[in-house]
Amino acid sequence: MSEQQYIGKYQIEQRLGSGTFATVYRCHDPDLDTTCAIKLLAENWSEDESARNWFLNEARVMFGIEHPAILRIFTSGTLDDDRPYFVMEYADQGSLADRIRSRRAQGEVFDIHEALDISIAVADGLIVAHDRELVHRDLKPSNILFRTPPDSNGSAEQKDHGPQIKIADFGLARRLEQGANSLAGAGTPHYIAPEQAKGLAEERPDVRNDVYSAATILYEMVAGQVPFPYKSMTQVIAAHLNEEPAAVQDFAPQVPDEMAKVIHDGLAREPEDRIPTAQAWKQQLQVLRNSLNPDGSIAGWISAAPMSGAAAADAPSEPDPVDDETKTIPIGSVTNTRVLDPDEEPAPLDEIPAEETVVREERSNPMAMYVIAAAAIGLLVVGMLGLALSDLVNGGNGSGTTDDTALIVDVNGDDSAGDAELAVPDDSEGSQAGEEPTSTVEPTETPRPEPSPTPDPTATPEPEEDPAVEPIRAILEELPGDSSGVIVLPSGEIVDESGDQQVPAGGTISLWIAAATFDAASSGDLDLDDTVTITEDVQAPGTGMLNSSEYLGDEFSYEEIIGIMLLHSDNSASNILTEAIGGMSQVNEYAEDHGYESTRMQRMLGALDPEQENYTSATDGALFMTRLLDDEIVDPEASEQLRSILEQRSNNETVALDFFGRELPDDAAHANISGLLPATRNEIGYILLTDDGRFVVISLMSGSLDDESGGEAAIAAAIAEIHAELLESGDQDE
Repeated sequence: MSEQQYIGKYQIEQRLGSGTFATVYRCHDPDLDTTCAIKLLAENWSEDESARNWFLNEARVMFGIEHPAILRIFTSGTLDDDRPYFVMEYADQGSLADRIRSRRAQGEVFDIHEALDISIAVADGLIVAHDRELVHRDLKPSNILFRTPPDSNGSAEQKDHGPQIKIADFGLARRLEQGANSLAGAGTPHYIAPEQAKGLAEERPDVRNDVYSAATILYEMVAGQVPFPYKSMTQVIAAHLNEEPAAVQDFAPQVPDEMAKVIHDGLAREPEDRIPTAQAWKQQLQVLRNSLNPDGSIAGWISAAPMSGAAAADAPSEPDPVDDETKTIPIGSVTNTRVLDPDEEPAPLDEIPAEETVVREERSNPMAMYVIAAAAIGLLVVGMLGLALSDLVNGGNGSGTTDDTALIVDVNGDDSAGDAELAVPDDSEGSQAGEEPTSTVEPTETPRPEPSPTPDPTATPEPEEDPAVEPIRAILEELPGDSSGVIVLPSGEIVDESGDQQVPAGGTISLWIAAATFDAASSGDLDLDDTVTITEDVQAPGTGMLNSSEYLGDEFSYEEIIGIMLLHSDNSASNILTEAIGGMSQVNEYAEDHGYESTRMQRMLGALDPEQENYTSATDGALFMTRLLDDEIVDPEASEQLRSILEQRSNNETVALDFFGRELPDDAAHANISGLLPATRNEIGYILLTDDGRFVVISLMSGSLDDESGGEAAIAAAIAEIHAELLESGDQDE
């Protein structure tokens, strides 16, 4: 018997699926001669204490709950390699996701009676969890399982009741007094409540999160699609925050008015307008179920409880006024707003003028808003930071400024070190480095007069250093572990604290994968509109969303895969793109060709091989963000798309890995990406300092962290201090 066939004493029979941090297997218990399910922590997270705690949290919160609507946990254990696992009930009849997928393939939806029965059983499980002050936070069809009930006496009555419905996967469950989990994303995009989509660091679990998810599932069962059926995760998140779902009866005319009203009450965007508890949700569903006629109509409908907020209004209401803070990313500005008819299809993103905002009546098009905001960033930066940095590249040769000598700050006392780190190779015609010297006629030698004494020349004053440099340098020196950092100030000056140090990179390596993918597309080697089907073969363990069985069989374009990779630090998406462009060698070739000296891919993401670790540096991260702001990642269009995705990630924090903006003021517009590995935390991004387009680029990498949560807090505090210091120094300059 090989180790691969067993988990402890349990014989593995089948791999059932993989999640962000774990894999689930169907196993045989030899002692009890029965089938069980075992969840095992992924190998690449085995040495991460935070990941272990997250994993075991599910077993802790579920152990001891004995209710027919919640999957039971029996016991736990540890493998020889110290990976934990726990043993659960085996749901032999699959998941609700399987049934939805099957119905959809046949062009069918759920019968109203069946959909209500399932939803009522789910509500029963939520009531039990909420009574224990647990909020699931990731309720979705793949976490609703069906199990043949124990049939000890073989009674016909038991068989007629059908399968038991079990809520599973409480990995993201949190107690009401706890904050958000710092390791795992709080929910799956299509099913999360709007307040979860915001991803605020101070967000607290709320039972109304689960009510919204349950209403989304009921909507999907009867309508055949989720309320916001976009394939782009960026659009899904934006829709939760800005749009009202289409009326369920638009897709399911068989749904009675009373039932449609209850569904939309559960989907209210504002928590205070939503059905307030799982108990109230079940009560409404139960009254509906009891009032149904055989044909699906409602007989003698009586409201079970007073509706709250927006749910109380029977007549159509006027569209809510658009909140500027949620309508667009707070970077840049836009003009020339035009209003689309609600039924008009939005124009392709590449056909929307950069100076125009598109607003859809009642249901807005937030993705267009984000793209417009990203375009505005490019215009602002070209006029400010872009010109200063192009001076740095060209050595002051006709680039639009006359005083370049202060652009590099060499903190190590080596006149060449700073220039080498962020200097961009310039192969353009006419550049100073590439010009042939003009031949000249040697002058005729003439006798020289004896020089007369001249006064000592007036010393040229040294360029004045930005007053923020020294305070920022002191902030960087206080970072824990083996930390490095590069800060590019709005003036173009660079504060460098061991910026060439190579640090293992998690999600940050995906920046170069994205750039290499756009590069392949620009050269015609890859069509971003081509699609890939998610199969088990392309699923990778570790962070992300595509490794979930929820997405098996789904198709995504390569352009959408780029967004998924960057929004969710998705290992599967990273590997799909890497393979599509020809392998890791192509990513490395792109990095080498563009002067990223400390960025290499040596293994596919999700694999664990310390001898072949991927890596980058704070210097390369700062160079990437500088070029991104200057529209130089492949071309302006690709740069614009990347900025839009990173801004969306930073505004929503759906993966809860954003230490970059954790302590920034609410009005500090920023974009970033995070990297996370055991004892390692990386942050690369930029912050808009003022409305006139002054950006600061911040690239921090901390490794060998003894205290990971303490390291996260230190990174967050350092970024907030740098931001405050630059605001203060900017005020003094004015």
